[in-house]
Amino acid sequence: MEPKNIGRRSDGRGMDQPMHSPEEQVGLDDRRSEERHVEHGALRVFVESSQLAGEVENISPAGVYFFSTDQLRVRVEVESNGTTRAYHGRMARVARMSDSETGFAIEFDRE
Repeated sequence: MEPKNIGRRSDGRGMDQPMHSPEEQVGLDDRRSEERHVEHGALRVFVESSQLAGEVENISPAGVYFFSTDQLRVRVEVESNGTTRAYHGRMARVARMSDSETGFAIEFDRE
C-alpha cells in the first residue's frame, strides 16, 4: 500500500498554499445557481451522518482542523407561513461569525 500524500491537497497544492487565488475567489462567491429570496421562520436541522472520516491538517488543545471527502448529510425542516417543508442535503459550509453566532450553509439535494 502506498503512503498517503500527507501535506498535499487533492489538487496538488501544498497545505500552506491558499485553495483559491483572489481572482478565483470572486468567481466562487458569485456562483450561486439559484435565485434566493428572504424568508423568515423556524428551522430545525437533523444530522443524518453518524460519523466523518478525514485527515488532520492541524491540531491543538483548543481544537482540530481536518479535511474529509465524506459528506455531513442532514435533513432540514423549515416552518414558515403555517406550513412545514422538509429537505435533504449536505452541510456545505460552516462559518463562525462571532463568539455567539455561527452561519451554516446547506446544499439541498436536487430532486
